[in-house]
Amino acid sequence: MTIWLPDVSDAPGVTMQCEYCNKAFSNKYSLTRHVREYCPVLHHRLCSEGPSNKKPKLDNIICQHCGKKFSTMFNLNRHIQNNCFVFKKSQPSTSGAGYSSSLNRKRVNQAVIETLEDGVTKLQHAFKNRIATYRFNSPKTHIDYKIFMDEARPKIENIIIKYLQEHTTFKINFEVFGLYVIPEKEMSDIKSFNTKNKVVTQSTDLQKMFEEFIEEMTSQASEFQMKDSGWTLKHIMFLDVNINKFTPMSAATYIKLPRCVENKKAVLNIQNKDNACFAWAINAAIFSANSNPTQTSSYPHYDTLLNFTGIDFPVKLKDITKFEEMNNISVNVFGLESEFKDGKTVTEVVGPLHFTKCRKPTHVNLLLVSDDSGNNHYCLIKNLSKLVSKQKSLHDGALHICDGCLQSFRKIEILKAHQDNDCNHVCVKIPSTDLKINKYGESIPENILKFVNFEKQLPVPFVIYADFESLLKPLHHNEPCNNNSFTVKVSEHQPYSFAFYLKCTFDDRYSKFEIYRGPDAA
Repeated sequence: MTIWLPDVSDAPGVTMQCEYCNKAFSNKYSLTRHVREYCPVLHHRLCSEGPSNKKPKLDNIICQHCGKKFSTMFNLNRHIQNNCFVFKKSQPSTSGAGYSSSLNRKRVNQAVIETLEDGVTKLQHAFKNRIATYRFNSPKTHIDYKIFMDEARPKIENIIIKYLQEHTTFKINFEVFGLYVIPEKEMSDIKSFNTKNKVVTQSTDLQKMFEEFIEEMTSQASEFQMKDSGWTLKHIMFLDVNINKFTPMSAATYIKLPRCVENKKAVLNIQNKDNACFAWAINAAIFSANSNPTQTSSYPHYDTLLNFTGIDFPVKLKDITKFEEMNNISVNVFGLESEFKDGKTVTEVVGPLHFTKCRKPTHVNLLLVSDDSGNNHYCLIKNLSKLVSKQKSLHDGALHICDGCLQSFRKIEILKAHQDNDCNHVCVKIPSTDLKINKYGESIPENILKFVNFEKQLPVPFVIYADFESLLKPLHHNEPCNNNSFTVKVSEHQPYSFAFYLKCTFDDRYSKFEIYRGPDAA
């Protein structure tokens, strides 16, 4: 006998049901009593088979959609929810629909505000500090997180660059969603792996940030599969990119600099006891100290020169633009970021957290530092090159650092050209109508383009493709010097064979292939 039973798991008021006859119950007590005494399917099977300590196995409960048989109603319902593709095709297509998930479905099925381009949508969000959330899908089926991220990278970079122009500084994190299955148990679930927030500024190395995000997410995915044995990634569903506001607390009283920054002697840290560290740092950039430069008593009071009307202390980053307008001073603010590398903590300068819109004759670079309690403090950067050079290059020698994007240059002339044309600018040179002399001696307008290299259109009569193969012979070398840069030659290439193919484009009879292996190959 074949038993056809309806699925009542979605009926109003139903909290549980009998896995043998599918009868619905509102509480566990009623279900237990039913199974123990009254279930017709269970007790009919028990009577026909005789006493047994094992749970009866039914193989004639059939899915009404695809005809597959199951031993229990529990397995049938799980099959319909997770793996019945006939049922899924009959339902409206929504992201993540039809999968049993331990995630909040609202995160998977967030409302779409706008579709920007193929595979990129902007999602609705309800977080106070969230600027925007974007979802990236791929038309391909991916099971490798790195390949999936590399495909989405150009689109993500375009969005990051767009928001950098609007906000200058923000925080970002990624969350990738994947469908995992246990085939032998007919189970599936949506799992997600997210990264920590990272601060993005004009000087952020986006390629390095992507690599760190990929490593973080793949590490989490590997740990999950090792911990929860049996789960297999079926395909990567999508990637959510969350762009969040970066609002560091206003800076106030004195905070000691990290030892690695203090030792560079590139930053002046004023030991103020009030909330006006921003004012004292600007003051120290304008006036020379008459005694100890770290003491406020070595300078005139900031009220004698600077105008802070309408600006509250401690000064917030968003108020710096107002200060610049009232005082004819331009200000850039940088921050510090620490991470654990190669068994030690490495601190690097990042930013700018605030980038002036207009560089003025009096320009000041500040460093915003913080402590473990969340307090912040402004310091004066006396020498940006000395502060940043070691994180840009291991070679000795002065570098000229752009205080807009922290790029380094060997010559001051190149730096000035970069600041005038490239840093946060797009330089476009439009050809004029002035006459120029072409290679034939003709005078033509500069803005007229004409193809004249007709010989480039002709095929080359003969093309040679050649290659050498060599062995690596070890070399004896001196020990490296710890004080200076040193190149160690460890091996020498010794050619032992070569081959070449001569290809004739007009008559293949002249084409030939030659190969040689032996001494004096080169």
